[in-house]
Amino acid sequence: MEPTPQSETRTYSTFGGGRILIRYARTAKDPYWALGKPRIVRWTPAFEAALGKPRIVRWTPAFEAKVACFVEELSHLLPDLSSLVLAGAWHDKWRTDKDHKPCRHCQGRAIDIDSVWWDNDCMSLVTETAYGTNRKTYLGIEAVLRRTFGTVLNWAYDSEHHDHWHCDDGTAPVLRPGDLTGKARNSRVLFIQDALQTVFGCDCGPMDGKWGPLTNSAFCGVMGNRGGGREGYPDFLKRVAEKALHWRDG
Repeated sequence: MEPTPQSETRTYSTFGGGRILIRYARTAKDPYWALGKPRIVRWTPAFEAALGKPRIVRWTPAFEAKVACFVEELSHLLPDLSSLVLAGAWHDKWRTDKDHKPCRHCQGRAIDIDSVWWDNDCMSLVTETAYGTNRKTYLGIEAVLRRTFGTVLNWAYDSEHHDHWHCDDGTAPVLRPGDLTGKARNSRVLFIQDALQTVFGCDCGPMDGKWGPLTNSAFCGVMGNRGGGREGYPDFLKRVAEKALHWRDG
């Protein structure tokens, strides 16, 4: 299978009408933790790898629209959102994952986020440390990501994602029937358990990523008559985001 054809060229480095900059901070001059330099985001056949040139991020038009949707929704909760620092987006070498499925980065359908900045870039959430020191805000931002992207891998998922969120649209942003069987560890269920404990203060048993009676009871207790299980998942994400980021109201 070949990479997604890129027939149209469009260049941009911001979202939100120019208010929110796309940045990159994994170079010798701008290491991880730094705000980094603004980077050009575009889809085009060219790929400039030299560190001294703008780092190119290629997305399909559909994926770009999803990134814009995430930024727009997060901007309502963080009105002074100013920068997203990426760990990367597009790989120029076509490859498959361990299950021999096409790499979403190679398809222009993935984004890795190191940190989120607001208040004119004076305040930030850096993923590597925030899970341990500011987990509620971390989960609030992740809830917004999960409302748009079906796959989000985070700090709790595995050690490879301790320093960034990986997001792609390889799956729909819904709970699938298999997620509720409790047979296998699942990143969506892992997030739900984490949010139930951290944001809502519920006892849902061990945070093992498996849907069981305690997780179901806690989830239904939080959602009440708003719906449980698969039907209540979108509203649950909205409630997590609003409650976790409520400090912005004051």
